[in-house]
Amino acid sequence: MKKKIASLIISLTIIFTFCSQSFAAEHYTLENKSNFTEFVGDSEYLQKHRSELYEKMVDPGKAMAFSALYFGLGQIYAGENLKGGLILAGGTILTGITLIFILPYVRERQESVRNNGTALAVGAIALAYLLNVRDAYVTAENINQRIQKELLLSDGLIKELEKLSFDAEKSEFSYKLVSF
Repeated sequence: MKKKIASLIISLTIIFTFCSQSFAAEHYTLENKSNFTEFVGDSEYLQKHRSELYEKMVDPGKAMAFSALYFGLGQIYAGENLKGGLILAGGTILTGITLIFILPYVRERQESVRNNGTALAVGAIALAYLLNVRDAYVTAENINQRIQKELLLSDGLIKELEKLSFDAEKSEFSYKLVSF
């Protein structure tokens, strides 16, 4: 019983250590949002597009916390529903098989087999659990990186569109090659 409580405390300490580091990453992301603030000449469409992108950004710390609650919840929170559903199903099946079949089978064996079998079964679940939590963080970070790339690309596109002009009287497009 003491070993189980000790391993639970160690597991929770590791998880909360990762979570606190990801909340620090959230602060960094929020600070850098100022790099993508609205330009004075932006159209309503571009401002709306940017705000929609900001709303899609995911907090990696929350994703880790949800995955710490149960397999796959962090991936679902991040918007990866299929991946989260598969991880949720896989984690549930792994836990169920371990609790229903493996542990009762191992308990009927001699002491050394029982101890080793229990350690392997619990270790497999713990490994899957930690990989799930880590994957939730990585998934959220990847989503945020894609959004930031899209914001940077939209800023580059805006600068190029500023060089493009249309003369309605002559029905001509022109493009500035050099701007001062």
